[in-house]
Amino acid sequence: MGTLPFFWATIRAPLHCLGPHEKRVKGYPDSPKTLGEHLRKRRLDLGETQEQAASRFGVTFTSYNGWEADRIAPKVWQWPKVIQFLGYDPTPAPTNLDQALTSLQRRHGLPRELLAVRLGIERKTLFNWLSGKTSPCPKARQRILKSPLLGAAALFPFFSTQTT
Repeated sequence: MGTLPFFWATIRAPLHCLGPHEKRVKGYPDSPKTLGEHLRKRRLDLGETQEQAASRFGVTFTSYNGWEADRIAPKVWQWPKVIQFLGYDPTPAPTNLDQALTSLQRRHGLPRELLAVRLGIERKTLFNWLSGKTSPCPKARQRILKSPLLGAAALFPFFSTQTT
């Protein structure tokens, strides 16, 4: 009878088995500030790996890893899934027309060209508004306020206070 061979054993446990202390030690963001921190917090709360989260979004592991590391941002058409996954929009509340229209675009996952069509305005007009070259005239404001995209009139404060 000889000596017994030595071997290495790895014990694996799902992330949801970790307690709050272990989550903090492993990079659990207590008060997330960036998109990556919001995604990481939610993923760890669900006990998912980055691979599982990536498949949930229909992206590669590399893309999702880039989102969590704040190296890259999701494409505009991926934002509705991000917002649904988190249960909220992690970006700050809009404070001007550009931010409000961008938020609307992100919520619906629309490229700017399609957003312009859905709002019933010309593409060039939308681009001019977003760049700050022009602001909406009263007729355009009314058309946008009646748009079914707005839901609870998210842009109302920006259109009711601006002058032509």
